[in-house]
Amino acid sequence: MTPRETPLTREEILGAAIALIDAKGTDALSMRKLAGALGVEAMTLYHHFPSKDAILDGVVARVFGEMRIPEPFPEEWMAMAEEMFVAFRRVLVEHPGTIGLLARRPLNTEDSADFVEAPLAVLARSGLPAERIGQLYQSLVAYSFGHAFIASDRPIAPADSALRTDEVRYPTARATGRAISSFDEPTFRETLGHIMRGFAGG
Repeated sequence: MTPRETPLTREEILGAAIALIDAKGTDALSMRKLAGALGVEAMTLYHHFPSKDAILDGVVARVFGEMRIPEPFPEEWMAMAEEMFVAFRRVLVEHPGTIGLLARRPLNTEDSADFVEAPLAVLARSGLPAERIGQLYQSLVAYSFGHAFIASDRPIAPADSALRTDEVRYPTARATGRAISSFDEPTFRETLGHIMRGFAGG
């Protein structure tokens, strides 16, 4: 193996791990495969991370850290929460291989836990009781994960499919056209608003 010209960094390892997960899924990540992608021996990775689990924790924090909310930040809580969850969905769509990892992995680091506290603090500005804030957060997170999962790899029914051509059997589906399979960001935004207003008014 040809020696590297520059020292390996933690950020480089995490970037390669995310690229591998995006391409082949979390199950494809191993210390050996990751080392191979970086052009180093597997033992080199242990100088930066004590285990594969530590790398996965780093991947979670790194993906959360890619969230970008447009400035200036909205002052109204619902508008701010909308931007936060739109940013969250956008990152998930950009890194579809990490969706299962982020959905199921405990947030073990302070960096990743911050991305739970931040939206909760915004939702708390609604004045809802603490339990309802938690339920609202749960609903928004679940919707974001589900929408991103479908939007990241959604097969579109071809123009000659029965859903698009058989108006006798599928009149409603044919009338809606591509809207039933687009899973776009504007619709995602609109539904976020419905969810939050439903909690705030209920």
